[in-house]
This record gives sequence, structure tokens and C-alpha cells, in this order.
Amino acid sequence: MIDAGDRHRQIDLIPVVGQPFVDPVVVRVDAPAISFPGRTIVLRNIFAAIAGYFAMAAVLFALFLLLWLTLGPSRAFEPGTWEVSGGWALGSVVLGLVAAYVGGRVCARVARDARAATILIAVVIVLGVVTALMPVEMAAGPRPDDVSMMEATAGARQPAWLSWLNPLIGVVGVWFGSRKLRA
Repeated sequence: MIDAGDRHRQIDLIPVVGQPFVDPVVVRVDAPAISFPGRTIVLRNIFAAIAGYFAMAAVLFALFLLLWLTLGPSRAFEPGTWEVSGGWALGSVVLGLVAAYVGGRVCARVARDARAATILIAVVIVLGVVTALMPVEMAAGPRPDDVSMMEATAGARQPAWLSWLNPLIGVVGVWFGSRKLRA
């Protein structure tokens, strides 16, 4: 057993030679417990940023699934092409902002200072820019009338401006979602 006192730690040693097993010896150590408060805060902030990012991903998945079920392939794409429609682009901006806000809120709930939100914002920027810079594979041929969500995800072509807007949307959403850390 370890006692969480400021100056003393209590340690149970099981058993000492010559004593019965049922009677542990308790040793009291008068040395201060070693603690790393700065390290704990850093790890908590990193964990908060990771939790916020996973919350963003989960919310994005659920909201985009609902958007897909609402619009369907006929309104999610321009007719006969893999180009996303204006309605889908507008919906993705709004849903991205909502998901980033939720991610910022989760980050703020887990963290105890504003550095966690800064870490999450940095992750959103880096991953958003990397995604925007990645070459897009073009789907072969015209789009069939009936496609699954997975086929649509693989073949969809969004405008370049939307790829570059996504990191900014993420930053704004996380910023507002984590505002209690800056108050």
C-alpha cells in the first residue's frame, strides 16, 4: 500500500523471512515522494489533444453519414460526374466547423490549460495542409447513378479551395470549442 501523503510514503513489504505470510511488515520512509508536476501536465495536454482529435473524427464520420443519407448520390454530386455539388461543399464546411467545435470542447474538458488546444490546433493545421497537398486519384469514367458511400468517398473530387479551407475551419472550430481554457 502506498500512502499519498506529502512527506511520507508507506510501503507494505510481503513477507519477511521467519514471519508468517499473513502479517506484512509496514515500513515508513521519511523521504518526500518524487513527483513530476510539469511532466504530468504535458502528458495530460497531449492526451487532451489526441482525445479532441478522435472526437472530431467520430463526429465527422457520424455527421457525414447523415449528410450522405439525406442528400444521396444524386444531390451530393454534380450530374454524371464525381465533382461534389455546392450543397455537399456547403454541408462539409458546416459539419467541419461543428466537429472541430466538439473536438475543442473535448480537449478543453480533458486539459487544464490552453496549451492542449494549441497542440490540437497545430495537429489540425499540419494534417489539413498535408491532406490538401496530397495528389487526388481521379475516378475512372462517369459516375454511376447509384453508388455506395464508400465508393463515393473514394471517387469524390472536391474543389481545391475546399481542401485548403478545411484546416482553417478546423482551427476556428477548435478555437471556439476550447474557449473556456483561455477565459
